Amino acid sequence: MENIDFETRARFLLNKVAKNTITLSEYQELLTHLAGHQDKQQQWLDLLQESIGAERPPVDELQLELHLRRIDNRLEQDPRMNTQKHFRLSPALYKYAAAILLFIGLSAGLFLAYQHRTALRTELAEGYSSKQRATITLSDGSVHYLDTQSGALITDQRGTRYAGQERLLADAQTQDILLEIPRGSIYQVTLPDGTKVSLNADSKLRYPGRFQGHRVVELQGEAFFEVTHQQDQPFIVHTQGQQLIVLGTKFNVNSYAENAPKTTLVEGKVKVLANQGSKSVVLKPGQQATLSKGEFAVQRVNVNDITGWTENMFIFNNLWLSEIMDQLERWYDIQVDYPPGYTDERFYAEIPRDRPLQDVLSYLQKASRYQFEIKGRRVQVK
Repeated sequence: MENIDFETRARFLLNKVAKNTITLSEYQELLTHLAGHQDKQQQWLDLLQESIGAERPPVDELQLELHLRRIDNRLEQDPRMNTQKHFRLSPALYKYAAAILLFIGLSAGLFLAYQHRTALRTELAEGYSSKQRATITLSDGSVHYLDTQSGALITDQRGTRYAGQERLLADAQTQDILLEIPRGSIYQVTLPDGTKVSLNADSKLRYPGRFQGHRVVELQGEAFFEVTHQQDQPFIVHTQGQQLIVLGTKFNVNSYAENAPKTTLVEGKVKVLANQGSKSVVLKPGQQATLSKGEFAVQRVNVNDITGWTENMFIFNNLWLSEIMDQLERWYDIQVDYPPGYTDERFYAEIPRDRPLQDVLSYLQKASRYQFEIKGRRVQVK
């Protein structure tokens, strides 16, 4: 009886989609059925295709999902959305919901009242997640393994703990803390002064359990900082070959060892100084400083391209394929091999970072003269 009711109701609702007569409440019911019958996903897809009709051109699944996430990110801060009750759609169902959304033209605001929000931290698919765990190491040598499901870290006057929990991971007020994020992960920490830091994959942040005098941290890798304003106490970031001095601002620092360090300012003002020589530059919002051979090159950039990783997105805006592969290596914990005589090429793409590696490579392959073959944790460019 359940199968009959399911199919009858599904056909009724999907026929209303095809006729563009479905109401918002019926659309909510349709998505609720999708979330509650995940074992019938293929049946739903078949019925949807049958109802819409084969004459409609196919829509790229990745672009549908990207459209959905853009809507979600745009309304994430809307206070009207925060009081609504949401139900969960699995990532596999995004394409069905998006297909219906785009077909009937529902407004983003109405749709998001019922749309599940994707968490910043996601587990990678198809076995390509890193088996390593994030850790904090104290100056006394003790190591604490972090549970990524427990949320961000907070270090304050009582010690270090997970956000929203009382139990201390470490009484680290008088010790330096080294936070290490493995490949395939991102993590967030609130420092003793209230500054919030998002750390990208394969990154390290060293900071004190309590700031005394200047607020000084050390970074290897990539991080996005939201610095708490303190007029008489500058915030200083030491990175590869340079240091940054700020009072209160938002900025991104990319200082992986294999690349020239880049500092991108989102809000406020930041001064960047080279460790060698006397070169320095003061950035304005929307500017990026790249340090090479003791000299700074400053250019205007789209900050959303630079900070896309904090929204769980790969944003490749005119990037070389080798630069893209560097990011994939850190995120999927793989190694990329290039053929003899390899020549680089540029790409434009926006891809959710919780997509399987195979999906990302397939998308790139469509726009490239190269092909990609996965062998274990190695990717061969052909």
